[in-house]
Amino acid sequence: MAQPSDSNALRIGILSTAKIARNRLIPAILGSRNATVVAIASRDADRARDLARENGIPRWCGSYEALLNDPEVEAVYNPLPNSLHRSWSIAAAEAGKHVLCEKPLAGTAEDAEAIVDACAKRNVKLMEGFMYRFHPRSEALHIALADHAIGQIRYIRSAFTFHLADPASTRFSQALEGGASRDVGCYCIDLARWVTGEEPISVFADAQVGDDSGVDEVMHATLRFPWGIVSQHISGFHVNMPADAEIVGTEGRIRVPEFPRGESYFEIIRGDEAHRVETATPNQYQLMVEYFADAIRNDRPIERCGGRNAVANMRVIDALFESARTGRAISVLTVK
Repeated sequence: MAQPSDSNALRIGILSTAKIARNRLIPAILGSRNATVVAIASRDADRARDLARENGIPRWCGSYEALLNDPEVEAVYNPLPNSLHRSWSIAAAEAGKHVLCEKPLAGTAEDAEAIVDACAKRNVKLMEGFMYRFHPRSEALHIALADHAIGQIRYIRSAFTFHLADPASTRFSQALEGGASRDVGCYCIDLARWVTGEEPISVFADAQVGDDSGVDEVMHATLRFPWGIVSQHISGFHVNMPADAEIVGTEGRIRVPEFPRGESYFEIIRGDEAHRVETATPNQYQLMVEYFADAIRNDRPIERCGGRNAVANMRVIDALFESARTGRAISVLTVK
């Protein structure tokens, strides 16, 4: 796979050989116009070496510390388990590296806040990896909503579920801060907050917590927003249903298929008429990487998927956990 010829390409190091790094981020970075992978680290040096050789990455490390000490690395991508996002993102910031962290930014809002503070203190950029926000479909959807294509928004429904058969998956690990809400429900929450431009005032949740895992393996959630909009979603590892979203307004609705995986269209439905809005279908991970690199090279703020947005998303997830535990609605403002 060819590296960018631009000598000004952002030099990124990858913390771990996680599946999403192998299958999504490394190809996205190497295919980008303004970034490249210069090093990859794993606690298993042989795995790091093999993946580096497969992708033409010049260096590999047998520890995460070694990668952070590499002066050629300007930024890191952190796809480690959720419980390690805080420690290694802060370590990267303290080493002077910009941070692109896989969602969720951390396991709790408190931990996310600590990462934000560390990056601000070291004056490095921080972004959370919500790739769907960079897809042309998302941009077209935002324009349609701003133009009141369906009137005033009243209701949002979304689902992100799949069947996870491997009991050894980190997603089933309480110690590694797994669970459906952190893993996939976070997308549904981010969508609702992004579409409304508001923060929910209260939430209610019902969770199926695994006897062995101790994590939410399925969660149904309701978010109530200040001006009366309600958002409901289901996230889970045992529910095999289409991942999609629907936004309902006073004059129609918008159907978003395959959310957030990046289909090329959405439908505006008003009465008996449906209008299909087509967009390009680029690699949304690549667009995310290019945005991140541009922000660093041009010293621009991260306005999409920045640290403060990540903290706000985690406050909602924290509130959902408290609601599922207590069986009552929880005010998001009271969750610390």
